[in-house]
Amino acid sequence: MRWVRPEGMHLTLSFIGNVELEKLETLGRIIVDATKNTVPFRLNFAGCGVFPTQEKARVVWVGTDQGTSELKKIRNALDQRLTAIGFVQDSRPFKPHLTLGRIRYPLDPEVIGQFLEREALFQTDTEWIKNIILFESRLTAQGAHYNPLQVHDFQR
Repeated sequence: MRWVRPEGMHLTLSFIGNVELEKLETLGRIIVDATKNTVPFRLNFAGCGVFPTQEKARVVWVGTDQGTSELKKIRNALDQRLTAIGFVQDSRPFKPHLTLGRIRYPLDPEVIGQFLEREALFQTDTEWIKNIILFESRLTAQGAHYNPLQVHDFQR
């Protein structure tokens, strides 16, 4: 397993892909519009899972509990606005999560099942979510590095 570095952990609402610099201002306006009715909310993480399946596990993640509905509303609002200007959105259902690690080679599905059973009750404290950040990600030999480009605070 290759664990994600703490500074690399993030919750992706929408992966946009490569964007020309001149579109960053437009993306900022979209984020502001999509979150105009969003107030700060509480979020916690709970339970563990794997992608894509237990039999072919490649990613280990922790899901969200409190705050999931708010994240889904923001995601839906972003999807509508991004699609309207030509961005193609992921067709898979949105599953808010933090990636904990990437499995380098196939593991026995029974071992994965035991891990998931053992961690089923995992839960963090809640934290206030007060903004949304547009990040640039750059892949390097040491892994992805994330650079915040825009921070948009939710209305109080």
